[in-house]
Amino acid sequence: MRANRDLSLSRYFNYAGVIIIFSLFTFILRPINIDTELTSTLCNEVIGEWKWDQYGTVYIFPDGTTEHIVGDVIQNTGKWLCDIDVLKVEWTKTGWSDRLKINASGTRMEGSNQKNMPIVATRIGESGFSSNCVSIVGKWEWGSYGTVNIFQDGTTQHFNGGQLRNTGKWACENGKIRVRWTNGGYTDRLMIKTGGNVLIGQNRQGMPIRAARI
Repeated sequence: MRANRDLSLSRYFNYAGVIIIFSLFTFILRPINIDTELTSTLCNEVIGEWKWDQYGTVYIFPDGTTEHIVGDVIQNTGKWLCDIDVLKVEWTKTGWSDRLKINASGTRMEGSNQKNMPIVATRIGESGFSSNCVSIVGKWEWGSYGTVNIFQDGTTQHFNGGQLRNTGKWACENGKIRVRWTNGGYTDRLMIKTGGNVLIGQNRQGMPIRAARI
């Protein structure tokens, strides 16, 4: 009886060993989904400035927020989420949602809104924003507001029509810039785009600012 039981146990462990070895062999040889691995990083590419079809411009920020701009006016703000290669934007004012698929190069997105109206978004400039605060120093065309000089010592000058209109001070942390102007006490908040030649943000009144390095 004991011999039969030992034989049964031996067969059981041999069988279990074969199953384990086969499972490991199958796991090692399993096919790798290259497409999934390649697109898993595309969500990093959505951050930046986009031409949102005929609807205007959309800024997608690293903190999960968005701004929709038409002309010089912020029309809407929202929040975004991304999964592998699909971007979803929920807009605050209208409650609408846009869902788009990112192409392999991260320069174009295609999709639709909740009413199935098609949307094609194309990237403007380079992707992402910079955390390098040093790159803000220099002379900038401050949208339609004139030019701004940003100095290493933390001060700023605003010129319009060749005349000094205002002075201020600036601070920057992880690429997030705050410029506080002396006259009027206005504050502009901006971020540096990758490459260090474009600033994107808004003033205290919520008016968009797109500054280009001169």
